[in-house]
Amino acid sequence: MTRQVLIINVTRMGDLVQMGTLLARLQEEWPGVEVDLVVDRRFAAVASLLTALREIIPFDFHAVIDDSRVAAKSAVTLYRDMAMWAAPMVARRYDRIINLTFNQPSALLSSYIGAPDIRGARAAWDGGSVIENGWMGYFTDMHRFRALNRFNLVDVYALGGSRPGAFAPLSVTVTPEAREWAKRFLTAPANAPAEWIAVQAGASDVMKA
Repeated sequence: MTRQVLIINVTRMGDLVQMGTLLARLQEEWPGVEVDLVVDRRFAAVASLLTALREIIPFDFHAVIDDSRVAAKSAVTLYRDMAMWAAPMVARRYDRIINLTFNQPSALLSSYIGAPDIRGARAAWDGGSVIENGWMGYFTDMHRFRALNRFNLVDVYALGGSRPGAFAPLSVTVTPEAREWAKRFLTAPANAPAEWIAVQAGASDVMKA
């Protein structure tokens, strides 16, 4: 029987790209595994560049947070909306959920969808969060003790979500349409400079940004 895995990664663009080795390890662990990815809708286009995904499941998590803060919808309505959106995932009965978001809402989501093997944050009996996988627990600790960390995030994702395996470098698949768009965008007018400098300023550390 084909295994099914759900990854929850509702963070930043770089965290999505750094999942590449994890996806390769899952295929090595369970050949033919079908992997779905929950992602914020703003990063769905980035997620589409990754290989080995069966389905990208986007959701406007920022809108939910905003509606909750300003009480635009009642708590019951918000819950029903989320439950309706998550229903197809509950029905799939995943073999493993890998939660790479590490916050309380994602812990509740991973437990609500449910799987025999949940790696990363899941909901505890009292509504808090619990992490049982050793590598995923290390991920939360290394943010507080970065000076002592000796592991790359790519490896922590792969080891926590799957296991040790063959070398699998990060890679993305750029579509012909995207290449053509970039070619047109970067074609400078006759009176413009011919060189471009790209800056990706997104980072969790304010000083890095």
